[in-house]
Amino acid sequence: MPLALVQAAAYIRERAPRCSVQQYLKAYRQSDSRATSLLNQEAGHLRRDASASNSVLITWQISFDHIRRTRQSAAGLLSLMSFFDRQGIQEALLRRQSSTADDGFEDDVLALRDYSFVTVTRDASTFEMHSLVQLATRTWLENEGQLDRWRAQFISNLCAELPTGEHENREKCQALFPHAQAALVQRPKDRESLEEWALLLYKAAWYAWQQGRAGEAEEMAVMSMSVRSEVLGEDDAETLSSMGMVGLARELGGKYEEAEAINRQTLARREKVLGPEHPNTLASMSNLASVLNSQGKHEEAEAMNRQTLARCEKVLGPEHPDTLGSMSNLASVLNSQGKHEEAEAMNRQTLARCEKVLGPEHPDTLGSMSNLASVLNSQGKHEEAEAMNRQTLARCEKVLGHEHPKTLTSVHCLAHLLAKQRRIDESLRLYRRASAGYNTTLGKDHPTTIACDQHYAALCTSQEQHRLVCSSSTLDSDARTSMRKRSRQSRELADVTIRSLKHQRR
Repeated sequence: MPLALVQAAAYIRERAPRCSVQQYLKAYRQSDSRATSLLNQEAGHLRRDASASNSVLITWQISFDHIRRTRQSAAGLLSLMSFFDRQGIQEALLRRQSSTADDGFEDDVLALRDYSFVTVTRDASTFEMHSLVQLATRTWLENEGQLDRWRAQFISNLCAELPTGEHENREKCQALFPHAQAALVQRPKDRESLEEWALLLYKAAWYAWQQGRAGEAEEMAVMSMSVRSEVLGEDDAETLSSMGMVGLARELGGKYEEAEAINRQTLARREKVLGPEHPNTLASMSNLASVLNSQGKHEEAEAMNRQTLARCEKVLGPEHPDTLGSMSNLASVLNSQGKHEEAEAMNRQTLARCEKVLGPEHPDTLGSMSNLASVLNSQGKHEEAEAMNRQTLARCEKVLGHEHPKTLTSVHCLAHLLAKQRRIDESLRLYRRASAGYNTTLGKDHPTTIACDQHYAALCTSQEQHRLVCSSSTLDSDARTSMRKRSRQSRELADVTIRSLKHQRR
């Protein structure tokens, strides 16, 4: 209801003195049937408070009709804005076609602000809307047969602004990701828009994967793959890119068998379409090797990693990020097989190159640090392993956040290291944090979550048993002391009694 009052007041204020409260109420009553018609078109959350939403729709209808009559371009701007997430609508998303000061955009924004359809945030470059205003606008567009046109424009604008999911784009991706989430349920109809929609979802899935959000990454990647397969064909390079993203998302989500299957399929198609030494083919080889290692298929993983690394060094060069990724993967599988010295040497080499090429705070550099700390721990080099683990954890928290899977991996590894050193209190605290984080981020059924919970439970059980043994030992010691004391007191009493008896006999 407050929104309806705000819109009504804005309408009256804008048209005063030619519009009074009485005149507005008359128009309100006349518009009731139109608003009810709109309302009946929309199921769901609008009907949770029918009176309030009906009032909003009526006031929206009155103001929107006036804007359409007096400033058609402002009505178009509102139509476009209705598809975005209601917050953080950047100006660049709305005026891509023109950046001139006299294109009428500012006047359109002013008109929408005057009627309380939109508000401007403090930084003056982003806009916000009420969700009911957006819903009413989209419903009107659907009734008028204009929904597809404005949805296509929304997808085109957002796709052009959203970058790929590389780490260096994370801030822009973070700001635009809520709009990509809104786009997920806005599947267009025409071929051109479908291609843009699939690209948009692919880029959003890439960002979600980088952020450790496996469920969202998989959902978007699967949708992108499905559309591209339908529109472009199963063997199209872009379809294969979406397939590769599905594999990455499923591995992140702990669905290793599904990830292996789609990675094998992607690799086979890329070898056929692109050739065995194409960078995308090499990426598929690396992805497959990684998921094989995750399943304990170490020999096959090692063989594929060595083949991938050799091709990457030949095709891309020794310092290309993909080459460094292959080195890191190979070092990881070597560590899993107990080949610690070779794994340590390769991890040190990878880390040095990552710091040089990518920088000390890049996620791939942090992954190399974590891998090196792990192999040091495996060799019993606990002091160096602890120092590197703590440094990695601090950087992960700064760059990725406290709940990112890579951050939680650092927490988990440090907890494991401290437990081996019998520094139980801090280890338990870190295990508790890692377990809670994994359960929230990856889910209780993820293999990593299960492993962490098992380690945590085992340490808790060990400590409880130790406490009981100590308690039992303390009780036994106290009992023995008490028995010795009572025995000594009995002997002393007996001696006194004997002496007394002897004295009496004399």
